[in-house]
Amino acid sequence: MRWESGSVVLQRSVRDGKVYGVMPLRVVRDDDDLIALYICPGNRGKMRKGERGGPRGRDMLPGGWAGDHEDVTWHTNRALFLCRPGDAYSVGLFRRDSDGKFLYWYINLQAPLRRTRLGFDTLDHVLDVVVAPDLSSWTWKDEDEFTWYQEVGLLTPEEAIAIRAEGERAIEVMNRRESPYCDGWEHWRPDPNLTPITELPAGWDKVE
Repeated sequence: MRWESGSVVLQRSVRDGKVYGVMPLRVVRDDDDLIALYICPGNRGKMRKGERGGPRGRDMLPGGWAGDHEDVTWHTNRALFLCRPGDAYSVGLFRRDSDGKFLYWYINLQAPLRRTRLGFDTLDHVLDVVVAPDLSSWTWKDEDEFTWYQEVGLLTPEEAIAIRAEGERAIEVMNRRESPYCDGWEHWRPDPNLTPITELPAGWDKVE
């Protein structure tokens, strides 16, 4: 199954058969080589509701999920996410919505995308990499949260080693200026007539 350009799909973060978060995105490209998904401010999704803690209080405590979800709205930046099928990360290009300024590339470490009838399922791996627009420098992001996940048992030592190794491989791809960094995606612009996606389809919380 392939999604046509312009289709609305759901990207969901799924663990143990349950949806932890979901956001609607618009398909830019979907083929054997690349999945490209676009999001803009105003898109509305859902995230887990419950007791949070960890660094900056952003993370769900073990056993803290109340079993339901609350509304969440994407804001501030537009983003185009690029993922090669099978890769355990995506590469985002973030632009400030107010003036279109290209802010940074963003390597989001995650489980490889899995196709569903609604779009794609994955699981965020917490640790990320922020890369300068000209690819001249990079830095790890959310290392404190990554450490916290290990301390409370949400990530095993083996999982943490594998995730960081995947991040290092992704950085090497960037350092060598391989695809998608050499493909001109920094010049891509969305249709100015696109409007935010504010509704989720029925069954968004059902995992096949």
